Amino acid sequence: MKWGLGDAHSDPAEVLLRLVSQSAARVEFYGRLLNEAYDAAERLKKAHEAGDLLVDKTVDEDGAPASLVQARDDLDRIFHTGGVAALIGRVYSDNGDGSIYATGEQIRGLAELEARERDRCANFATKAVAAGLAERQVRLAERQGAMILQVLTAVFDELGLSDAQLEVAPDVIRRQLDQLQLAG
Repeated sequence: MKWGLGDAHSDPAEVLLRLVSQSAARVEFYGRLLNEAYDAAERLKKAHEAGDLLVDKTVDEDGAPASLVQARDDLDRIFHTGGVAALIGRVYSDNGDGSIYATGEQIRGLAELEARERDRCANFATKAVAAGLAERQVRLAERQGAMILQVLTAVFDELGLSDAQLEVAPDVIRRQLDQLQLAG
């Protein structure tokens, strides 16, 4: 979730790849926050439907059922602390007697933010495809493979491996690479 672009002197294709990766990470992050808010709102709804909400009575710490208090606390925590609070703006009003209350629709703001980032990510990905970045990544991987082969060949030559050792070396390397892929 690195929010910057790193080295400002990168070539345009690398910047585009970074933007696609960054935007995809943000889409996942915003989606996770939206899901947390949705789940908290659903818990509050279920507590209300279960009859835990005391209608026409003041609900205080002593009188409110635990499930309702927990659901309200979860929703309040999600909207007023941590990441979501930094990502969404709130609109406040007063009721004339000096009491201030929030009037903003935070969940819609977060949903809109997530939708915009999804669109941005798709736009970057479209540009990346148009720029032929997938082909460029393949060429880069091929070039890296050739460089690794050069290094291994030089190491084998310097170690003075026997013909038998050189014969089994490709199988050993392939096994090690397969284990790396399984671990990753």
